[in-house]
Amino acid sequence: MNDGTTMTMTVGGATVGPFTADDLNDATRRMKETAEDAAEKDKVFRVTASELRQFIERLERLAAERAEIGDQAKAVMAEAKARGYDPKTIRRVIALRKKHADDIAEEEAVLDLYKDALGMA
Repeated sequence: MNDGTTMTMTVGGATVGPFTADDLNDATRRMKETAEDAAEKDKVFRVTASELRQFIERLERLAAERAEIGDQAKAVMAEAKARGYDPKTIRRVIALRKKHADDIAEEEAVLDLYKDALGMA
């Protein structure tokens, strides 16, 4: 969209112009791509495509591994449940083991405080 704004450019020490945005867009469309330009573009594209393919393949492998690990975790939990252990409690113990002892003590103190306030102690 041309709002009538014009500009000038300095090329090799000489001022050229005035130009509108449409003038510059037209000039850009008319520029011819040289063989060197095409070769460089192809090289960059190949490198970019190769790198992108590597990232995608790595992510696909990790997703497959995550799914496999998830299936293994479900199997272990099913085995524990079959042996009489409570899965909900097992998950809670796992979550607690990830926390620092001070954080656990603070959470339990706050829980006790709330229970006392509600007459649940």
